[in-house]
Amino acid sequence: MLNERIERLIEKIKQSGFLHDERIARAFQIVPLEEFIPQELLVQEILYQDRPQVFHFKNEVQKRTISAPHMIALMLEYLSLRQKDTLLVLGSKSGYIAAMASLLCSEGQVIIVDSSEEVIELTRRNLTSTGFDGNITLIHGNPLTMAGTESYGRWDKILIPYQVKEFEIYPALNQLNDGGVLFAPIGDFSLQFFTQIIKKDGNYFGNRISTVLFSPLEQNITYLSQQVEFLKVLKKMNVIDRIKDTIDEEISHATHVLQERSVEVEDNKISIIYDTDEARKLHESYIRDSKIEIRDEDSLEVRMIEGVAINMAEENYGKVRVVTIANKLNISFEIIKHFLKKSKKGKLVGDMNNMQELAYVLGDGKGERDPVVVNFVEELRSNLDLMRSHIDKRYFTDALDIVEYSLKKAIFVEDSSGYPMKRYIIHMKTLKSNLELLQRVKDSESKKDLDLMEDKIQGNIDRTMEKLQGIVKAF
Repeated sequence: MLNERIERLIEKIKQSGFLHDERIARAFQIVPLEEFIPQELLVQEILYQDRPQVFHFKNEVQKRTISAPHMIALMLEYLSLRQKDTLLVLGSKSGYIAAMASLLCSEGQVIIVDSSEEVIELTRRNLTSTGFDGNITLIHGNPLTMAGTESYGRWDKILIPYQVKEFEIYPALNQLNDGGVLFAPIGDFSLQFFTQIIKKDGNYFGNRISTVLFSPLEQNITYLSQQVEFLKVLKKMNVIDRIKDTIDEEISHATHVLQERSVEVEDNKISIIYDTDEARKLHESYIRDSKIEIRDEDSLEVRMIEGVAINMAEENYGKVRVVTIANKLNISFEIIKHFLKKSKKGKLVGDMNNMQELAYVLGDGKGERDPVVVNFVEELRSNLDLMRSHIDKRYFTDALDIVEYSLKKAIFVEDSSGYPMKRYIIHMKTLKSNLELLQRVKDSESKKDLDLMEDKIQGNIDRTMEKLQGIVKAF
């Protein structure tokens, strides 16, 4: 039962244009979501639906959720994880996303930093019981100060699955390797952008993917802040003698460290260059590099992408959706998009981040705007109604005259405009041959021949007319 739900979920996310990497699809199949949610919060009816799942609850304000699956797919795809990557996850999400990520960077390391000791322990139990603790390490502390991560050096990838403001990610960006990627919902509570930031030659290039709404990253519970508050309480209780004489010094030191970190964040401003061609090209190169294990982009099949797209577009009145091409070739959306952007025989039109809305159009899409083509389609629409009327009245000669005229007109339009009329021509030739056959049967002296064959031929004519009407309607 759960396997069927998982398969339906994966298919839904793929159709929505959020999932193209088969490694992530496998991760959804392998990592058991139900094992990352406490039994008292587990609702079987909504398990493996494309919606957030509550895994930690104190009240309506103090609750934490595992992100909706399509959001997880998007986060992991834009991280472009490779086998040996080191990944820092700031905020636990019950360990579920980290477990999926660990399958993608299976030869690397995943580190989770979370501010809540309670959530850290829950995450530890989840990872241990499911066997995903092998290359995942947990640290309790303030995620955005990066406390406790110093000994791990710099990071290849950083994921923040909670809302943060731009200046709050500066410490994380400073710990990125050159060539590294950070992904996070950046903004305030009212407006956040799912943002990919790539570090290249010391510069930071940002791609804003879409608007989202995430809850803020909890970051206030740290050992230092707890230590300051605890020591202040002891001092008020006048129990200094029971601890040590240096209590003021310890409070001052801990407070100073916290202030230094805050000042470092504010002063160490980083310039992020958003939504440029350079940022887009970097993202495309990361996608290609991260998917070598799945598909070799230099293979013969990939080099034929443009040819396949052209053929499919020609069969589909000059325009074909990228999802249709992806379904035929079983190649990722990003790779197909990368190659079709270079096409000289057509162009991509629509939402570049949604393969259902993005389409490949031949001849700069002129067919859909060329008055010659538009007028022909409108004329054919009327002629089909007239043909239907003649056929119903058994005026087959008159219907045949209209078909022959429309067929010659379609060939002329294709030659003059360059717009592919193949589907129109094929169906009109079929209609013409069936009408000619029906005319011969009608002229036959054998009433028996007419009765036996007319119904069959009439059925062929009706089906062909429906196909032509469907093409005209879809134009």
